[in-house]
Amino acid sequence: RVGGSLQDLVTYEVKRDKSAEFNECEPFIRNEADRIGYRGGCLHLWQFDALQDLALDADTSFIFGISGLHGRDRQADISGCAKCSTPPCEPCWTGVWRPEFGARELLKHAFKRAKQNRSALAAISLGNELCGVGGIAAHLPPEALARDFVTLATEIKAIWKNQDQSLFSKLAFPSIIRDRRPMIIGPDCQLPLDAIDTWNTRFLLAGADKALDALTYHLYWLGAGKEGRRMR
Repeated sequence: RVGGSLQDLVTYEVKRDKSAEFNECEPFIRNEADRIGYRGGCLHLWQFDALQDLALDADTSFIFGISGLHGRDRQADISGCAKCSTPPCEPCWTGVWRPEFGARELLKHAFKRAKQNRSALAAISLGNELCGVGGIAAHLPPEALARDFVTLATEIKAIWKNQDQSLFSKLAFPSIIRDRRPMIIGPDCQLPLDAIDTWNTRFLLAGADKALDALTYHLYWLGAGKEGRRMR
């Protein structure tokens, strides 16, 4: 899996749709004022290709996390974007996710590799821990995030056209999928144990159940891996 806390800041070095405004591709710059600690960040196409080549050489699958904030507008006051322990949480970002801010062209590039039988891309996720009380860069409600996943699914299925995600339907998971449509997975949330069922239910009922091939979440209830404790 390539993604995580910084994936929602990253732009892509691709030719964007003329209708979309975008910032110039810039490297990560240290920003002590932000909770993540950085701003900017750019993924070049040669880096995306190199990651897939690495996965192919290792005979393993490649899961890529796309920014879930492209197209959204960040509020000028970022104080509400701090870790939110109790609802309601400030959303931090307004608007909707828009694939024309780089994701569409990146996915088209991935499809070209798949047609050449050079793809290790097994799954695509959207955003990292953007969910409600457990959000990092944003605290999006389940209905808003579900809408974004429906948009992502529409984009991926349009690019891969009528190709079935037969790996999932046949319960066969070889490490390299070559030319099949990548699975759509998410939302990669970290939520309190007593909130996750309600949040995920609202998320699925808002349309994500039709968009996703698999529901994913993070298990930080088990600890950070250094306390020597386990959930029983």
